[in-house]
Amino acid sequence: MGVQHKSRPLFGVQFHPESICTEHGRTIIENFHRITLDQLAGSLSPRLMPVLKGIADTSSPMDRLVDSGAPSTGMTLRWRKQRMTSTPHDPTENIFVSLYGEGAFPSFWLDSPPDVDSARFSYMGDASGPYAELVVAQGASPNGEPEYVDERVRTIRLSKSDFFSELDNRLQSRACPQPEGLPFSYNCGYVGYIGYEFKDQCGGRGLHHSELPDAMMLFVDRLLVFDHRESDLYMVCAGYEGESEELNAGKWFDLVEEELELLQEGNLKRDPSPFLNTPNRHTPMPMFHLERDRCEYMEDVRECLAEIQEGETYEVCLTNRIRSSSVVEPLDLYKTLRRRNDAPYAAFLRLSDEWAVCCCSPERFLRVDGEGYVESKPIKGTSRRSDDPDEDKKLRKNLEASPKDRAENLMIVDLVRHDLGRTCETGSVHVPQLMQVESYRTVHQLVSTVRGRLLPHHRGISCLKKAFPMGSMTGAPKLRTMSIIDRLEKSARVSKA
Repeated sequence: MGVQHKSRPLFGVQFHPESICTEHGRTIIENFHRITLDQLAGSLSPRLMPVLKGIADTSSPMDRLVDSGAPSTGMTLRWRKQRMTSTPHDPTENIFVSLYGEGAFPSFWLDSPPDVDSARFSYMGDASGPYAELVVAQGASPNGEPEYVDERVRTIRLSKSDFFSELDNRLQSRACPQPEGLPFSYNCGYVGYIGYEFKDQCGGRGLHHSELPDAMMLFVDRLLVFDHRESDLYMVCAGYEGESEELNAGKWFDLVEEELELLQEGNLKRDPSPFLNTPNRHTPMPMFHLERDRCEYMEDVRECLAEIQEGETYEVCLTNRIRSSSVVEPLDLYKTLRRRNDAPYAAFLRLSDEWAVCCCSPERFLRVDGEGYVESKPIKGTSRRSDDPDEDKKLRKNLEASPKDRAENLMIVDLVRHDLGRTCETGSVHVPQLMQVESYRTVHQLVSTVRGRLLPHHRGISCLKKAFPMGSMTGAPKLRTMSIIDRLEKSARVSKA
């Protein structure tokens, strides 16, 4: 429905003309633009019209600013490749356990399952390199000066308000040109998490707090990358020019190759997880309890539905926390998790000797490449899989046609388009894939792809800040819905962001 005032220049529509699925939405906006200029032409002096038309143009001088903050010097990459021959179909678990599994802190494993085109590479490493450092943000009490934790890793403590700008500065000062021959674009840098409570630096409120850091980022100057398609392992080292740097990189390459040779010869054997259901193991499964029981949670769901009915929000992504007091080795827990529910963009982060992050999410929040192209792949809509091929096909089709799931996905796609539009070139944000079903081992998911290109004066960190947290973690509209979530949830989400 559309409305127009009889005498005043007031117009309205009872839908969203800017939505990706609105038929003729672009025509409606173009018509409104034309009507506005016609109205102004009849009521304002000719002297003002060029100014107003300039405001309405699709580009502005700010869009064409050239970044002057690029570093004049940076780091240099050295790398070596080794073919992994006598290894299992997916040797990454063996490699990580062998090289980093003995309590290495900090260490990380960005884990991708084999045979998934969207996530071809797995990455792993630790803080053993000479330039490794841990950047930590929590609350509003910066330290400013570097500390040394157990003489293992240099630690920089920052306030939340300084985190994004300082991280961007550090990235720029160490920027590496992409070398020829590497089939992946991640060439060392920071690995870690930014917690949901960082929303108070991105337009939201800061209500809940955690004893865990709000963000932790490990600078990695020594990296292992496994190519699941070609069964190649890449050793990547970031450093500076000089003979000593060359020697240090070569020594590290040699050490890794020695470990890999032992692994391929079978001298380093797989350590199965104690939580797998094997007849000879009696280790009890960890017991979990819900932060809000079923009655409390369903009452919160009814509250969300009431807010939707009142028009305060379209969609609320409500979560609950589960807790356990069981003593669990984090790596064992993660190995079990990946075997039962492997997914692209899974991760194991051991950034503290007291806790770890175990993640099996298939969702990509943001990817920004060296040319400034941005991609987000929001997921809304999930269906279980079936062992029966016919039933599995039916479940997939039902998900693809589900009005509820398509509506949820649509709202988040529109939100992500808006978020990317804050830092991307006008007209560059587009949706090449809308509501496509992607199938993983345990679930079918409804996935959309949103892409754009950053304005010249924006970089990946500013794009991240403007888009954080991802709309699929909140609902839409984002700010209003986050305030509803703050009221209903009882504790911090931390790394669930």
